[in-house]
Parts: sequence; structure tokens; C-alpha cells
Amino acid sequence: MYKIAKAIIKEYNEAIQSNPLRWEICYLDKETNTLIPQAAKMKCKDFFNDLVAAYKGEFFEIYNFNNKSVKLAEEGVYFRLSYVKDFEQMKISLDALCNPEHPPVLSKYPYGKEKALLFIPRWYFNSTYYISLLSHIVRMSNYGKSITSWEEYSDLTKELESSLGSDVVLTWKWDLPEHLKEYWFFCGMNHNSNKKGPYYSSLIHNNGFKSWAQYGYK
Repeated sequence: MYKIAKAIIKEYNEAIQSNPLRWEICYLDKETNTLIPQAAKMKCKDFFNDLVAAYKGEFFEIYNFNNKSVKLAEEGVYFRLSYVKDFEQMKISLDALCNPEHPPVLSKYPYGKEKALLFIPRWYFNSTYYISLLSHIVRMSNYGKSITSWEEYSDLTKELESSLGSDVVLTWKWDLPEHLKEYWFFCGMNHNSNKKGPYYSSLIHNNGFKSWAQYGYK
């Protein structure tokens, strides 16, 4: 089991979330087998879109989070999760809905209750669509309800959050349409990663899968 370095204490400008799940971005020091927190606990998963930008060499600070301060490994990102309601349910949901070619690794965290470790492979950080969708699946699996299919995921999203993008995701899943595969963020033809930067940080930060569905669906 990994050792955990001292947590970072900091607050971000985040909207209220109905789900109690909290995330800590970590970097694994392989020489000491230590997970080193790169950010404080956060409740808004939109910050992970900022990690996509960092992997692409685009750095900025938004809502008191600076993506340049995060040390990223080429293989992917570790997260320490807090307030996990049902570890087994979360694992079932991830196994059922993740990209089978790039499975995340969820493991139990031995220090404290309602905690878990989640490793997300680098592939999901190839676009804000992928990481937004995966992190949303994690969050939806933390409402205490069973999710074993895309249909159940879509229905639960509509019930507890919003119908925006849910039906589109049922079609796309992990295979974006050909006209979108070239982008790592997409907010329409006037604002996307193929346009010359610098980019508006707020567009990237808020460019989750629902935004892709809104602007990219044909």
C-alpha cells in the first residue's frame, strides 16, 4: 500500500454540490512509494478539465486552482476519494461503464472510513469529454443506487441532475463522432482546441461532456 504525504489545505471557488464526494489529485513518487497530494480536497470535477489542458501544455489559474502547480505522470493521475458511500457499488459502476481498453483502478484506502484510491489512466485526459464523462460516472455511482448499464446511468442522471447531454452520451459513449475526434476541448466551431490560443480558461474549465453534446451533436 502506498504511503500518503501531508495533505494540502486550501479552498477553491466551487459551486455547491449535492453529492458529498471529494477528490484529491495525487502524484505517485515511485522511489518512495508515496502518493503526494498536488491539490487540496475539491468537490468540483471541472478542475480535471484543467488537467487536460496541462497535459496539452496550456497553463492557467482559475477559481484559485493553478494547473501548472500540479505534477502529472505520463501514465495517468491518482485521486484520493473521500466520502465514498459504497465502495463496491462504485467499483461495479466503473467496471460496467469505463472504456474496457483503459480501465481505471479503484482500490480501498486503509486509513479512515469512506475513502478510496482511484487511478485514472492518461487516455481519459486526452480530451475534456473523456475525463468529464468518467468523473461523472464516479459521482453518479456515489448516490447509493445501482448503475450497471448506460441506460441506468442516463436515467439516474436525468432523475438526480439534468437531462442535458444524457441521450447523446447513450449514443457516443467512449467513441466520439469523427468530426469531434481531432479536438481536446470543443465549445463550437469558434472556440475549440484547433483555434490558435491563448484560450479562455473558463471555456476549458466548463467544457464537460454536456458542453460537447450541446455544441457537437449533429
